Amino acid sequence: MRCSRRRSSALQGTNERSGQPDFREPLSGNPDTYEALRTASFLYVECHDHSHECYDLETDPFELHNVFDTLPALRRSVLHRELATAKRCHGGPSCWAALQVAPAP
Repeated sequence: MRCSRRRSSALQGTNERSGQPDFREPLSGNPDTYEALRTASFLYVECHDHSHECYDLETDPFELHNVFDTLPALRRSVLHRELATAKRCHGGPSCWAALQVAPAP
């Protein structure tokens, strides 16, 4: 399942101005529909439609195989908690600490 969160960076490329596949132009009127954690080894996404996605970027760099349903319940809980912590941080040390994400699923 794919939430309406973004286009695949592998298929659509990146925004010319920002270099980011998910970049929104200011005042685009296109609100975020997801929140995510991305590391070098995985991508975890919580969509606003209550669906979830998780990709092992080491074995699936093009994000084609959502492995969320195969994750143990404890790992799902840890990822949700880490994302919630990152959403609450407000600069400086709290954000640095929030972004020290546990190893890949």
